[in-house]
Amino acid sequence: MATLRILHLTDFHQGQGGQQILWPQVRAEFEKDLKELHARTGPWDLVLFTGDLTQRGTEAEFQALEQTLTKLWERFAELGSNPELLFVPGNHDLQRPKSTSAVVKALTLWQKDEEIQQAFWSEPKGEYRKTVARAFEPFTEWAQARFAKGTLAVKQGLLPGDFSATVNRNGVSLGVVGLNSSFLQLSGRNFDGELHVDVRQLNAVCDGDPPQWLGRHQVSLLLTHHPESWLSPASRKEFREFIDRPGSFMAHLHGHMHESTAVFSREGGAQPRRKLCGASLFGLEEWMSPQGKQVQRLHGYSVIRIDVDGTKGKLTVWPRSLELNVNAGHRRMVPDTSRYDLETDGSFSEAFEVGAP
Repeated sequence: MATLRILHLTDFHQGQGGQQILWPQVRAEFEKDLKELHARTGPWDLVLFTGDLTQRGTEAEFQALEQTLTKLWERFAELGSNPELLFVPGNHDLQRPKSTSAVVKALTLWQKDEEIQQAFWSEPKGEYRKTVARAFEPFTEWAQARFAKGTLAVKQGLLPGDFSATVNRNGVSLGVVGLNSSFLQLSGRNFDGELHVDVRQLNAVCDGDPPQWLGRHQVSLLLTHHPESWLSPASRKEFREFIDRPGSFMAHLHGHMHESTAVFSREGGAQPRRKLCGASLFGLEEWMSPQGKQVQRLHGYSVIRIDVDGTKGKLTVWPRSLELNVNAGHRRMVPDTSRYDLETDGSFSEAFEVGAP
């Protein structure tokens, strides 16, 4: 049996307020739990990060992120792992342009104006694409330097953060596709139900022929920052028909929601779609109450194992969450039993069909 082991991280928000104060304790619990899980599930081959690596997408935040990742990889090395890193940007990994910009205002009409959509995709050097590229410029510079440190051949796509990569490890051929779902979220308002991921993005990173590219891999994973539910109705229809087709990707990994979920659905007799939303590694949700500002702390991550035996595969997930010990008053990273029914080893699993490499 061939096995591939993955860490799924998301929504770290490097530079978020309160992080300097709280992260050292969270990091200590995170690293303690990593050691325990590594003994059970390691060594890890791959880290998949599904966006919001930073809080404001600035050059300084990406420099700080690099220091954070360097320390994390040092910890991996101590445990006996040297995983590759693949990632997509989130809506916090960009520097938001002025909301009064004519281009930004025009892009808010995306769903209503097909001419804007056509100009965006047909004019790579047009103002729409230039505005998006500028917003993601610090991310792009950091991403290129990060990919250069790894050993994987990463194919870049149409938009900042679009990529594909083939991971051959331990007898498993894994295809990973990452698509930028944040390029329209150029302001701080709520974009739920208004975003877009385009089949052109998928085609560009899959050599113009996604079915053929996917068919070269035994297993493939799709990464975005946002869940499918944040796409507009028209985009969601296109996403389901042309991108996350049943049987194309073994699973779609994303973040953004901060709370961990796993939804496996089979419709109309087709192969199932599997959607894994990662818990926020460092999330602070703030809202106003009659007593003032309240802060909910959300911290977690997941380990994923893919086992391949001929035409049969098995997906196993260990979801983790930083939970409060209400008696002792401290937090510790534990199996996420509040959201999942887990086996005695803290995991849940499902069988899947393996494609021919």
